[in-house]
Amino acid sequence: MKYSAEQKQEVATKRFRGWHYQFDLGDGVITQPSRPIQAWHECRKSFIMGFICTFLGNSLRGMRCLDIGCNAGFWSFELAKMQADYIRAVDSAQGVIDQAKFVRDCIQHDREFEMIDFEARDLFDIEESVEPFDLILALGVAYHLTDLVGFFQRVYRLSKRIVVVDSTVSTRDEAILEISDHTKYISCAEGEFSFVPTAKTLSRVLQHVGFKNVLQLMPTPDLLEPYRKGERVVLVALKS
Repeated sequence: MKYSAEQKQEVATKRFRGWHYQFDLGDGVITQPSRPIQAWHECRKSFIMGFICTFLGNSLRGMRCLDIGCNAGFWSFELAKMQADYIRAVDSAQGVIDQAKFVRDCIQHDREFEMIDFEARDLFDIEESVEPFDLILALGVAYHLTDLVGFFQRVYRLSKRIVVVDSTVSTRDEAILEISDHTKYISCAEGEFSFVPTAKTLSRVLQHVGFKNVLQLMPTPDLLEPYRKGERVVLVALKS
């Protein structure tokens, strides 16, 4: 569907009001996140996509990718820009999937986005009969779960090569899993019942489900304070 500038503005501001990411929809229309954290997302993008470029090369040609908890497609669009052959992007919330499809329609002149398959689906209900994925992103997902082991067991079976996990983590030394508290962890929703793992626990879970190597990435000294303070981690799990 082709949108006029007026239609883009109408849909972006009145139909969708809970944007998590900022997108340039063209024609001077830019989505406005509900929290002023776009600079944070851009830093994360530089950090995480920089690693992917270094580890896998500047192109994802020939690779199948899975973006779990894709929200409105921020990371999926970045994978598409790297020329992945196919990207499956899933989120349990239909609203953000509708946002992702709207964004794609607005920038449909970028034909590399056509291979992204956006789908509203429970994260525990991703079928395992499909061909495994070379690269899986599970960014901002772990602290929304109550069954970390079960989730990553499924991720392991879906994975062919590499999984990148980004998560808020508990800093309580005595804790293994800490019940989420949105007043302490702004990434957790109010009233949400989930577990925030320690960095060590998250790494051990990935090893337990079968990943051969689990590496923790560290940002440059002037980037992303929560990672430097140990309040958030990016882990890379290698299947072989």
